[in-house]
Amino acid sequence: MSPWKSYLLNAKLMPLCASVVEIAKATAPKAWSGDLDSLGLDLLVTHCWGAIYEQADYTAPHNPLAGRPELRRLPGS
Repeated sequence: MSPWKSYLLNAKLMPLCASVVEIAKATAPKAWSGDLDSLGLDLLVTHCWGAIYEQADYTAPHNPLAGRPELRRLPGS
């Protein structure tokens, strides 16, 4: 896995971060009736990490939830 602040180290994560910010901005008015622009607020990504695979990279098939039965089912589902 990459470090917590991988988006600062790898420009390939910036489109993902930009999408997350845009989705959050679009959702904010519906979620809490707030307009970020009129409040003078802006959103930013502070943590973004993951497994970054290049063309020749791969991972063995696995089930990351196999040892965590409490995570297999989301509350309310």
